[in-house]
Amino acid sequence: MPPPHTLRLFPGPAHVGGVDLDRAPHVRKRLAELNAAYERDRLTPEQRDAVRGVRERVATLPAFATLDPADARVVVRFLRANGWSVGRATAAWSRAAEWRTRDGSHSPEALAAYVVPRALDAYGTGGPFGVDLDGAPVYVDHLGAADVPGLLRHVTVDDMCRFQEAREEFMAARVDEESATQGTLHWGAVNVLDLAGAGAWQLSRTSVRSMRAMTRLVQLAYPDTAKRILVVNAPWAVWLVWRALVAPFGVAPHVHVDSGTALLREFIAPDQIPASLGGTAATDGAADCFPPVRRGGGVDDALLR
Repeated sequence: MPPPHTLRLFPGPAHVGGVDLDRAPHVRKRLAELNAAYERDRLTPEQRDAVRGVRERVATLPAFATLDPADARVVVRFLRANGWSVGRATAAWSRAAEWRTRDGSHSPEALAAYVVPRALDAYGTGGPFGVDLDGAPVYVDHLGAADVPGLLRHVTVDDMCRFQEAREEFMAARVDEESATQGTLHWGAVNVLDLAGAGAWQLSRTSVRSMRAMTRLVQLAYPDTAKRILVVNAPWAVWLVWRALVAPFGVAPHVHVDSGTALLREFIAPDQIPASLGGTAATDGAADCFPPVRRGGGVDDALLR
């Protein structure tokens, strides 16, 4: 029997296709041990004081696995996103807690009952795929192949945000499971953004509104959760602007941009990279193959009627 609050978003076996939103007892126990070591060994005295300050101020608010003051990573994420200000981090935490408890739609029960809309299931992009060199889970998203205007003919901006929320919860659970299994506290997942095919064809007033809404959601409830963002197959204009105007100034040091795919091998082993991105990982025909990653493509309206 799967756990009562199992979130399923992707095809494949249970360990890939579904996660326990409540975290199994052995996972919670191991995470508590790893968090204690993280606070003791990785944080400065001033940072530990800031963590304690936030914990004291949010102690009476409802806790969730991804909004748990006992998890030092979560507290540090809110602090880092707010300049290590205890006051601002506490205010941001309170807004996130209010959003989560507003109408019950963000509870583990509601997320476990979530079903991916048909259009997103058929024409969405991305999915979990292996781990990086440190063992952190990787999420590959073929954004350049996403027919966003086409999708938004069949789903709403709220639907897009709901899927983003479910994806964030899914990957957070995967990060915790891998941390407990490996005995290494992972900060977050690695996001691979494949921009092959990206262009103005993906933009519309509604698609821009959707992207802004999803960005606001991440900033509200899941700040600073990505371990690393690897942007590959970036159009030359994007790559040149990044190299000339952004990278030299150390902006977003966990973001890396490449006009090809060679960048991936700096952080991920070839057997953990899809063949479509220059790796050697099998996605079908092998007993230990990875589940296929949704590849997007032009939306066929007739098939969704």
